[in-house]
Amino acid sequence: MFYSKDILTRKDNSLGLIWLAAMMGSHRSGINKLSKKDVNNVNIVKTCMDISQPSEPFALRFSSNLMVGVTRVYAKQYSFYHIDVNNMWVRLKRDLAEVQSSDIIMLQPEARLVDFLSCTYMQ
Repeated sequence: MFYSKDILTRKDNSLGLIWLAAMMGSHRSGINKLSKKDVNNVNIVKTCMDISQPSEPFALRFSSNLMVGVTRVYAKQYSFYHIDVNNMWVRLKRDLAEVQSSDIIMLQPEARLVDFLSCTYMQ
């Protein structure tokens, strides 16, 4: 082993989680066992800097495993972000459809159509 075991257990970096992501198997099975909070707490830029400029020398295989782990964690972070944005989009569409439904009886039906270009904001 060409690295200290303490590297993976330090609290100031997330190399331990990155290593777990790399060693747990494929993207679909292994990384799903990691919690969303832990995955989202990984700073990808700092972790890449730690891998590219280590405080102690790494073996080539170890650094390549860490790079695989970084890509898996980044993909999982993107997946979480995509799911959150998609859920928000669905909620907005649903709420907007409720507001614009024809069940609302308006005294002036043309008031429903708003010309946003003619609106001015007071500053």
